[in-house]
Amino acid sequence: MKLFLLLVSCALCIGCGKPSLENKPIRESEILDFNLLFAQRCAGCHGTDGAGSGSIALHDPALMNMMSKETLRELVLNGREGTHMPSFQSNTGNPLTDAQIDVIVDGMVERWSADAPPWSTSRRYEVKTGKPTRGKGAFVDMCGQCHGNDGSGRERFWSH
Repeated sequence: MKLFLLLVSCALCIGCGKPSLENKPIRESEILDFNLLFAQRCAGCHGTDGAGSGSIALHDPALMNMMSKETLRELVLNGREGTHMPSFQSNTGNPLTDAQIDVIVDGMVERWSADAPPWSTSRRYEVKTGKPTRGKGAFVDMCGQCHGNDGSGRERFWSH
């Protein structure tokens, strides 16, 4: 019996040991891969590859060129009051580190700002007279969440 216990103990000790660096477990706070972070934290609402899924599509070159990295970073960090966009600050139950937030913001801009329409990168808008009633529904659906349903904007969101 003692020999059996000794053999089992030796077998367990040999099988144990210090893991190699390649096999070392990684903490959630150490993940710095855009694809993994986006899949874990963003895709549930914004869809795979940011294509939209119940919330705004982020894979939109015009949007990525109109919003500054600072604004995107603030949205990820603080969330959007009055919407389902959560805060990812370290004092919340769903935290991201500053480095992880930077990876998400940089990844979105790098991947999704190419091929933007000329008006979004030049920031020169041609004003044309039109019929406001024709575009009101589309504006409310596509723009109202950020700009307010009447176009008056949202103070907190655009104050930076």
